Amino acid sequence: EYSYARSIVEDTYSLIGLFLYDSLRQSDNTDLLVEVKSIGSDSLLISSRVSSDSEPISQSWVFEELQGSTGIKISVQGDGEASVVLGFEYVPLKLLNPMIDQGVTVQKIIQAMDPFSGSPIGAPLKAYKSGQFVIITIQFTLIDDFTSVLIDDPLPGCFEAQNSLLSSNSEFDQSLSSSRFFSYFETEYLADRVIFRGTQVSAGTHSVSYVAMINVAGNFIVGPTIVKHEHQPSLMGTSDSFYFVVDDFSFDGPSLEDVCHYDMESSDGHNLKYLGFLAFIVLFVAVGVGIYVYKMKRDSGARLNDEY
Repeated sequence: EYSYARSIVEDTYSLIGLFLYDSLRQSDNTDLLVEVKSIGSDSLLISSRVSSDSEPISQSWVFEELQGSTGIKISVQGDGEASVVLGFEYVPLKLLNPMIDQGVTVQKIIQAMDPFSGSPIGAPLKAYKSGQFVIITIQFTLIDDFTSVLIDDPLPGCFEAQNSLLSSNSEFDQSLSSSRFFSYFETEYLADRVIFRGTQVSAGTHSVSYVAMINVAGNFIVGPTIVKHEHQPSLMGTSDSFYFVVDDFSFDGPSLEDVCHYDMESSDGHNLKYLGFLAFIVLFVAVGVGIYVYKMKRDSGARLNDEY
């Protein structure tokens, strides 16, 4: 059975464990000075004092602001413990392999979409034609319960996410998980990425999916999908990246000329026999209809003569 929340006993043990951990690390009375400097340009990016009651500090920069920098130096002074996480968002020029696993294992596959059922079909794709619909499935495994999960899937330039299709598949897939919770993932469709947010996601394997249309031909890089704990970004994982080739749209079925063309010489006489039999049936029906019409006219003429 699946419950909606942890029991009181589980929450109590968790609070006791956190309290003991903070006491051993002296984090229950933290007083730290955290500084972040840019090496090379000697500019001070962050200088802030952190205590046990202070809110998390978050700051962002664009790459142009770090020009001339050869690295980032982080220094911490004082008593207690603090966690510093540095992340980068960029479009990779090369493939990023292998995938990263820091408590989360992530896999991503792209499959063709069945136009009738709307479900994924066939083997994973690394090449397809423009104008077609595909289904992107992200499967991830958590080693522990996460209160909040953020899934960030960047779109290659050839994909356009369709927010009106497959919306129900972004929910928790019970068949792929041994979860004790009922989890639901909210989906946000942006121009360059699709973001899923899940709450109370327990340890195990989960999956989310969405539909995209291929609209541009060319060679593209499918960037890694990032799955992380929204409040503890050090617990994260990424999928591998790969090349995706898109050809111009073309119809693979027979052309109108092929359908209408009849090649007598390559048929070995089978098609000719079939047409001869069909002509005989048509002739037989025509003769029968002619005889029937002739008899009807003759009978009508005989009745008119009798009346006269």
